[in-house]
Order: sequence, then C-alpha cells, then structure tokens
Amino acid sequence: SVLRAVWPSVLVISAWSALIALVFPRGVLTARASAMALPLSLQGGAIGLVLVFRTNNAYARLEEARDMWRALVYLSREVVSKCVISLDYEVVCEVCRYLCALTWTLRDAVRSSKRRDDILSTLLPKEEVEWVLSQRSQPFAVLTRIRRILYDEFVKGKLPSHLHYVIEMDLAQIDSAIASCERL
Repeated sequence: SVLRAVWPSVLVISAWSALIALVFPRGVLTARASAMALPLSLQGGAIGLVLVFRTNNAYARLEEARDMWRALVYLSREVVSKCVISLDYEVVCEVCRYLCALTWTLRDAVRSSKRRDDILSTLLPKEEVEWVLSQRSQPFAVLTRIRRILYDEFVKGKLPSHLHYVIEMDLAQIDSAIASCERL
C-alpha cells in the first residue's frame, strides 16, 4: 500500500533527475554537487534523526496498544468468570456476546479502514445493532449495555452487591483501556 501511494512521486522525481542529467554538461553538475556536499550531509543527518524518532514513537505506540489489548483480554476474562459465579447461564451468554461485540467495535473504531464486518448482527439482536451503530462511540455504547445488564441483575437480587462492585471496577478498567486505545 505504501508503494501505491508513493510511486507517482518517485516516477516524477526520477524523470526530473534524468532530464537534468541529460541537459547539463557533466563538469557543471559535478562542480555544483561537490559544493553541496556539506549542506546535504547535514540535512541527511537531521532527516535520519527525525526518522529514528518517528520510528521509535511508532513502536512505543504499538507497544502501548498491545498492552491495552492484553488488559482488555484479561479484564474480559475476569468479568466473565465473576459473572459465571452468580448469574444464570442466559445472562452470562448475553454478557459474553456483548464483550465480543465490544472488541469488534473497538477494532473498527481504531482502524482507519472503512470496511466493517457484519459480526454485530450475528452477536446482537437487530434493534441493538442499529442502536450501537448509531452511537458516536460504539465501544462505549456496548460497554454501557453490559453495565445495564449487570445492574438489572443486581436490582433483581441475582448479583450480590460485593460482586457487582468488583465487576464494575473491572468494567471501569475496560473503559479506561478503550479510551487509551481510541487515543492511540
């Protein structure tokens, strides 16, 4: 994809260089080139430093994104394991579906590609899919839905208050990880 983006510029610059080499006599170009050696070497060093900085910055961002994704996987497992302890099977399945939808919507939010998978319609009911897709931040919308499911179970008395609190703390960390991923 990079080659497709830069090949027109490379072609124009190469054609311009070939034209200059053909038009000017050799002695003129070599005399001017030797006079430009020092400024070009200084520019080369500066450009090299900028490229190293950008590369290091990109690797740091990639490592931070990997750390956030690891945290999401760990926290999702924690939420599910805590839900399994006290909730009915159907509710646990619903929470799991929304956690899967959360990761897919986060993936779509952080990628620059316009292509989206139709996974949400497989995981969620149609009206929920429409609601999630209409939200500005789809991962936060899905996280809000998970919180609502767990709160409803808490109100029904099926989720003990201490467990609801611990799960809510895990969801708050997921919330923070989502914000960090979107920031990157």
